[in-house]
Amino acid sequence: PITKCHGKQIITVEGIGSKQILHPIQEQFLNCESFQCGFCAGGFTMSMYTLMRNNQTPTEADILQQLDANVCRCTGYNPIAAAVSSFATDIEDFKFCKKIQIDQSKELAFPEELKSTNKLEYSYQKNSEQTGQQLIKIKYFEPQSLLDLQLALKNSSDCQVVYEVKQDFRIDQSYAVIDLRQVKEFLQINKFEFGSQVTYSQLIEHFGKMTTQSSKQITKILKYFQNSSLRNLHVCSEMDQEFVHLLTSLNAKVTYYDVHTQQFSEHPVTETVLDKLVVKFTMEEPKFLYQVKRARRHVNAQATELTTICIQNEVTIAFNDSKINMPIQQFTDAKEFSQPNKLYNNQLLLCQTAYKLHMNQQVDSELVAVLQQLEDNVYGKNLKLPRCQRIVPDSYKEIVGHPIKTQTLKAKLTGEQLYSTDLDEFSSDVTHGAYVLTTVSFGKILKIDISEAEKIDGFVAYVDERDIPNKTDGNTHSGIQFDTPVFVKNGVVIHMSQPIGLVTATTRAAALQAAKLVKVVYDVDDSQVKQRYLDQKLASPTLQDAINNKSYHPKLGINDRVLTLGDPSLIDKADIVVEGENILNGQEHLYFETHNCIVYPLENGAYKIFSSTQNPAKMQFDVAWNLNDPKRQHKEAKDPFKDETFITNAQVEVEVMQLGGGFGGKQDRPMILCTAAAVASHKTKRAVKLVLDRDQDILTMGGRHPYYYKYKVGLTNAGKYVGMDLLLINDGGSTFDCTGPVLDKSIFQSSSCYTIPNIRVEGRGARTNRVTNTAYRGFGAPQATYIQESILDHACQVWFQKQTQFKNYNEAVLHIRLLNLNKPGDLVLTQTLVSTKYAEHLTQTLLKTLQERVDIPQKIKEIKEFNEKSKYIKRGLALTPLKNSVDFEENFMNQASSLIHIYRDGSVALSHSGIEMGQSLHTKMAMVCAEALKIPLEYIRVINTNTQRCPNTQPTAASSGADINGKAVRMAAEELFENLKELRGNLKDKSWPEVCNIAYFNRIRLTAQSFAILPHEIEWNWDKKTGCTGFYTAYGIGMAIVEVNSLTGEFQTLEAYVQKDVGSPLNPLIDCGQIEGGFAMGTGLLTTEEIIWNQGEQTTNTKNYAVASMVDVPKFMSVEIQKDVPNPANVHDSKASAESPTCLGSAVYFAIKNAVMECRIAQGKQFTNAVDQRGNAYLKTPAPLSYSVIFSTINE
Repeated sequence: PITKCHGKQIITVEGIGSKQILHPIQEQFLNCESFQCGFCAGGFTMSMYTLMRNNQTPTEADILQQLDANVCRCTGYNPIAAAVSSFATDIEDFKFCKKIQIDQSKELAFPEELKSTNKLEYSYQKNSEQTGQQLIKIKYFEPQSLLDLQLALKNSSDCQVVYEVKQDFRIDQSYAVIDLRQVKEFLQINKFEFGSQVTYSQLIEHFGKMTTQSSKQITKILKYFQNSSLRNLHVCSEMDQEFVHLLTSLNAKVTYYDVHTQQFSEHPVTETVLDKLVVKFTMEEPKFLYQVKRARRHVNAQATELTTICIQNEVTIAFNDSKINMPIQQFTDAKEFSQPNKLYNNQLLLCQTAYKLHMNQQVDSELVAVLQQLEDNVYGKNLKLPRCQRIVPDSYKEIVGHPIKTQTLKAKLTGEQLYSTDLDEFSSDVTHGAYVLTTVSFGKILKIDISEAEKIDGFVAYVDERDIPNKTDGNTHSGIQFDTPVFVKNGVVIHMSQPIGLVTATTRAAALQAAKLVKVVYDVDDSQVKQRYLDQKLASPTLQDAINNKSYHPKLGINDRVLTLGDPSLIDKADIVVEGENILNGQEHLYFETHNCIVYPLENGAYKIFSSTQNPAKMQFDVAWNLNDPKRQHKEAKDPFKDETFITNAQVEVEVMQLGGGFGGKQDRPMILCTAAAVASHKTKRAVKLVLDRDQDILTMGGRHPYYYKYKVGLTNAGKYVGMDLLLINDGGSTFDCTGPVLDKSIFQSSSCYTIPNIRVEGRGARTNRVTNTAYRGFGAPQATYIQESILDHACQVWFQKQTQFKNYNEAVLHIRLLNLNKPGDLVLTQTLVSTKYAEHLTQTLLKTLQERVDIPQKIKEIKEFNEKSKYIKRGLALTPLKNSVDFEENFMNQASSLIHIYRDGSVALSHSGIEMGQSLHTKMAMVCAEALKIPLEYIRVINTNTQRCPNTQPTAASSGADINGKAVRMAAEELFENLKELRGNLKDKSWPEVCNIAYFNRIRLTAQSFAILPHEIEWNWDKKTGCTGFYTAYGIGMAIVEVNSLTGEFQTLEAYVQKDVGSPLNPLIDCGQIEGGFAMGTGLLTTEEIIWNQGEQTTNTKNYAVASMVDVPKFMSVEIQKDVPNPANVHDSKASAESPTCLGSAVYFAIKNAVMECRIAQGKQFTNAVDQRGNAYLKTPAPLSYSVIFSTINE
């Protein structure tokens, strides 16, 4: 609560610098172009600011520890690491920008008036405006001692007492909040005894001053417990399982105060006791302590497996939630431990090794090497910030092609950049919405009871399907295909967490509270009814259920989507034939700005909407459609435009500010959210703001499509492809959305960069009772790339076991990949040639350039030598190519417009139909405009995208943003240039502002509007199976070298190399950032970003969904933008850079897989773990390859 700010100085990112005078930390982030969408910029800035205020000479490890709570979804961390590296005292090879010293004397001082603040106590009572009756009473106490606490408890007899205000706090009830943080008895620390209000950071400082082995271990464990933000909480505030585990390992006792008896009691640490009023903890100091943990990523993640040994007179061994004792001699003599599984056995071996080292006993040097790796990767002893290298071509133009910084980056760094979530958060004129969501994945709603919700103070309204005015043909839908119900339709539930209705209230807290109180009764609450749904195949909770039930979306069923090339029957005649099937999981967008909108009702039935959407025109259409009365929409009615109350598209204005990330997730789904808010606004005649919290966003907005794939392929004895028969089934979820187009993209790109002369590909879109999956960066291409690489890897493994040319699999699989790469003149699946047109032969060119700058044979040799010497840690290498067709596959979607105004002072207002979401589209468009007008970039200001300035916009997606909008901007700017050409020729001595002013008085047109389409049609006809599937194709090569720990399953990407084709880049600085960010996202899809399902509900805890942190990305990454490969079909010969790099995550995945093979061989096993349908042995792995999957694959 706000009371916790009492006596504190609050410093925000707005307070340390401005666009005029940046703080040195902000300046370095600017110099290194560190952020894209900017939503995380404030957090990184303030974390670094905190560190530098407390430690003026930080090391790399200090910086990484400080930033372990900060996550970036856009960049891949390289430019962030480059900026913060300049402040590390132990980095001498800093090359990115000039180091800046921070003058501590200029920092904000702690106000004198806050140094002597008194304890805070107050009482607040709220009465009903209608009856005057007391609604709630809130009391707040800040006791300084145990005596004060006893008095506070005595004065709180008429309220429920709470010591922490948490998310489940009921705003409609009376409370006495007693803040324990100042109670002196709760703040004491003495050796191994500490009070319950001590913070983790204070414990780290305390134990860090002690010199015993156990105190050093406690310091190390706590130092990398959770993250830096949580370590600032007191120990009872965030009583995490890891801390409880540590306490139980040390046989800790907890002293708590019984408020009823006013007595102190001491008990062993248990979950039950920790719910009481804890005063202090007392731990036994052991002679030796050691812990080994594994989480879903290296830092800022909850431990999934945890083993701790504590040695006193015997060994206490604590696993996650169990504990055993063992004599010391038995422990040190043990060759293997049987409890409770293989992973814990390995963790115990490492603990045993650490103890033997401590006791100077003989140890296995290989286990010592593993311990050292764990010290580096888990506990950060020698962690290093990631390094990167960028190689970009020169530009011969004035502005375009140069590495120019994002125009709005200063605003993002100083907190001045506005997002739609910032609008009217506390305005009394705006009501707030909160969803009521289903708690079952299928069934029928029998009853909705809002009576308890209506009692919440501030409640305004509840709306659901019945309140949508337009029910023409039963249609109350939204979304890209207009098939997604805004609310549960006719009571039929189609997925878990489906919106039933929307509650609005005067505050967001009241709306959320009221939504929780809406009671819903379902028919499947009866277990027999639920089972009947399943038995009769009326529900498909999983993708496998949908396949078994033959549950497919319309036109995406059996044999609906099939493409063939050559004669696939020849596969069975090949020298080597393999068959298999596998699963590729989905992925969360996890953009940092969740879905949100604010709907303002205006006069004459008009609406103004701000939304975080990639598709404003579709939102405009959906809102207008759903708000119209069906009588006026009916086809037999008179012209509806003659009715003054008819809501037209022209009356719904949608404006889009900077998005805090999108990645495709805001292309189609925001329409459902905004339509719901518009219905509430229409009903109440009040503005409605709807912002989803993180959990709701994950549960309701969908993600990347998971895939099931089944295949049969044939190779010659030489390793050349004969053919492939492939079945792709993606999980579309409960509605169609864009499942069909995503599937089409996967089909078209199913052969990736390889020539397969005989091929059949069938695609199906499964309908499941899960939230609809939707557009996602790459739009089916990352899945297709991975699937093809997986199939080729399977075939290569079988080929490798039969050939005699190669002894090392890294060399063999690289040989097969290069052997089958497309060459000019080869025919691909869509019956088109791989030609030199638009540089589509580039795979070979990129490969040649990469081989010139990276000695791949030498890398393979070094890996081989390392693996021969290392028993438990193995390395692997993989190189994978990509191709990605760019722009929409529906021709009507490839259109854009631009509007440019030049003002008398020379300033230029540029508006276009694209959305800025962190990819720096606005900056690229400003560069295109400035280049065409031949003026400095500083004169250009890009205006928010608005449907009244640029109508009929298409979604900014499919990497089309710069392509189609760039053409429109260039057309409008060139028109203005021609308007001013003669005048400028006559006024060569005049400045640009002077010319513009003279042009105004000469009545020269200073406004231009343009409309652009692509130069040729992009449309695929599934009936004729002909057409064009993309404007052009972008190519790339990715190579990764990884290290895998066979005892724990953890991996680290040591090196990554990317050779990327972006034509002639519009801005190589921005393009490199897109490549690095896409690589990180693609790696996450295939490794750490494991979606966990529990009884049909997706886990939303971001501690368990492991987006990469700064220590998870490659330790060294080198990106080169290929030079001399112009794309003459596109604006300034460029190509898109945002989506295709996600395909390169496959390089990391298969490098891990190659290392796993080495791990299995080192254990004396075959590298294979499965037998395919043709009897061939091979190593089968699912995706993602999480640490747990890696471990089980090595040890099964």
